[in-house]
Amino acid sequence: MSDSRGRVHRGGESERDVLGHSRGLMVYLPWIAMTSAASALLRRPPGHDRRGGRVAQPRAAG
Repeated sequence: MSDSRGRVHRGGESERDVLGHSRGLMVYLPWIAMTSAASALLRRPPGHDRRGGRVAQPRAAG
């Protein structure tokens, strides 16, 4: 099926036929991945950079 601009659209197929999974699963999987990556960053101990190395801490005044 094509429209007046020549774009081709698929008809008669469900999202499960095209994706192989339900649309809800394709929404939740990236969300779970992003949430787990963000929580891993939040659990990083203070004084460590993104690559796992130590970062120099400023000395306390006094």
